[in-house]
Amino acid sequence: MRAWQSKYRGRRHRRPWQAELYPGARVGLVQAGNLGDVVHTLPMAGAIKAACPSATIVFIGRRYTESLVRASRYVDEFFDAELAKRDADAVAAQKLDILLNPYRWKEIARIATRAGVPVRIGNFRRRNVLFLGCNRFVFYGRARTGLNEGALNMRDLRALGLRLEPSNAEMAALAGLSRLEPLAAEHRALFTPGHFHLLLQTKTDGHGREWPLEHFSTLVRLLAAERVQVILSGTAAQGDIVRTACPALLAEPNVTDAFGRFTLPQLLAFIAAADGIVSASTGPVHLAAVLGIHALGIFPGRDSLNGKRWFPLGPKGEALQAVEFCPRNAKCDLSLGGPCRCTISITPQRVYERVMAWYNDRKRLAMQLPSAELATVE
Repeated sequence: MRAWQSKYRGRRHRRPWQAELYPGARVGLVQAGNLGDVVHTLPMAGAIKAACPSATIVFIGRRYTESLVRASRYVDEFFDAELAKRDADAVAAQKLDILLNPYRWKEIARIATRAGVPVRIGNFRRRNVLFLGCNRFVFYGRARTGLNEGALNMRDLRALGLRLEPSNAEMAALAGLSRLEPLAAEHRALFTPGHFHLLLQTKTDGHGREWPLEHFSTLVRLLAAERVQVILSGTAAQGDIVRTACPALLAEPNVTDAFGRFTLPQLLAFIAAADGIVSASTGPVHLAAVLGIHALGIFPGRDSLNGKRWFPLGPKGEALQAVEFCPRNAKCDLSLGGPCRCTISITPQRVYERVMAWYNDRKRLAMQLPSAELATVE
């Protein structure tokens, strides 16, 4: 033992399960999920850059998320996850030194081993981590921790000697979404001057438990007496569903139909210019929170889907969820899409009260500003 200590005395990294984050390292960060998953992964890039500014971050993600990834000032390069799943030579050409794969995308982990990536980090708590070729390890569980996905992802950085526990607001800053394109004039024209601009994301494409359209319609009617402009956002296909299922929602005078009007870069700029958003747990509510506007997510009571686990990262992120725990054998466990008992139990009145709190805070801020700035706020 003394001989071993003498041999390794003075070295910074003595633990065989850790790797060194050295200057100039090329770090691959894998997240082949959807927009919300990417938002909860991007703070890892900011944390690595803070610890080692000369490191190169190569984000491996789905092609449709590329615009979001490139909006982060902490990401240097983007690599297509679909290509990474099947082409070891393409992965080898990236010359990665370290691979971080917190969600354990199996195909990419296997290809990285074949491509000869020297350091491949995995969670020893998960099954088959050795079979996937990982050679550096962290050890933690995700269930019942009370932490959100962003904080859990940060634990993978312990394999690089980084032990960080940032707050939600700090993680939003580490995501670094500052490379936004200017808001187009045609999209700026959608905002009614002098109003509070509230986005509603009514559908999730089956990615989360949805709030009933009837609840959204009731919320819009409650807001009709206020100077709140409601803007319905989403894809063109989602717009067709809403127009068919709940035409009364679009018939309200304070509602603007913006379905299918934005590319992802345009959506980022539009969200950043709005005042708030109400949505189920889907991409836009996480984008809004990390961009710094009021963002209220509506969640069921399940451990893996609740507001603690998927809390919108940001200084103005909020979550509403069912008070009662949702058991695994509940009917709402059968599929992700559509409303469930948990989300139905969250009343429009509760959401209305949160939106009005935002609205009143904005009015108080406007009253405190000099008259020269008042017109800009309104």
